[in-house]
Amino acid sequence: MVKKEDIEKKVSSIYSSLSAKHRKVADFALENIYKIPLMTVQDISEATNVSVASVVRFAKAIGYESFNEFRDEIASSLQRKIEDKSIFKLIDENKLQEDVLYSVAKLEVKNINETLTQINKKEFEQFCSIILQSRKVFSLGLGISHYLSQIFSYQLKQIGIESEPIYGEALEPIEILSLCKKNDCLAAFSFPPYSKGTILAAKFAKERLKIKTLSITNKINAPIGKYSDISLRVKSENMLFTNSLSSILTLINSIVTECALRNKSKSEKILRKLNAVAKISKHLLLDQE
Repeated sequence: MVKKEDIEKKVSSIYSSLSAKHRKVADFALENIYKIPLMTVQDISEATNVSVASVVRFAKAIGYESFNEFRDEIASSLQRKIEDKSIFKLIDENKLQEDVLYSVAKLEVKNINETLTQINKKEFEQFCSIILQSRKVFSLGLGISHYLSQIFSYQLKQIGIESEPIYGEALEPIEILSLCKKNDCLAAFSFPPYSKGTILAAKFAKERLKIKTLSITNKINAPIGKYSDISLRVKSENMLFTNSLSSILTLINSIVTECALRNKSKSEKILRKLNAVAKISKHLLLDQE
């Protein structure tokens, strides 16, 4: 019997090493996690268009002795989630569901909590290491992700890491990326509906430029993951037809903080310079008055 743990985390940890057929089963399981306990191996076989034998082998590939053990573990995992209390408590459960403010806040807390549980610590550390080892970090995102890439680049600059957001206004992202050097890296933000331009830029960076490619997205089988050396995932569910930003911004802040702590002397030097500039600006404003 394998050690019980969150099934999503278990599948995610070995997803890249799975065969194409096993990935189809993994994708289905992750997308339909609440249905699996009620399905037979034949049901999953028909839903994924792979053989019963492949479904059974998938269960064994991720560490279970049988399909039934895999299905039972999902049921147990879901039960633990129901019983588990939030990492931090924000919402008064007696508040009315109709209260939009509390309902939205509750969903944001859920996004952050689930992001914390699914982030692989080793991958997070490697993500930060690539940033620190790069000459320059190009950040890319289209749509709402464009603003996330700007925030990410701005915060990196605040701790002394050279970074540039790719705007894609005068030039296409691929044209800008052509100016990269071999020790640069690309950090891309990709969320539904998954901009084709961002995915193509990541592919170009990884396959043609041979530079390190990082991504922040919402699920393990997101299109950009195929072209990423490391892909960190966040929960970004929202009541509207957009992606929630709270968990994404939390991750951005965590990455920048980790990088700053690892390069403390440089970060403190930059901070002193920024404070000096702020003081000069304040005096100039006072003089004008």
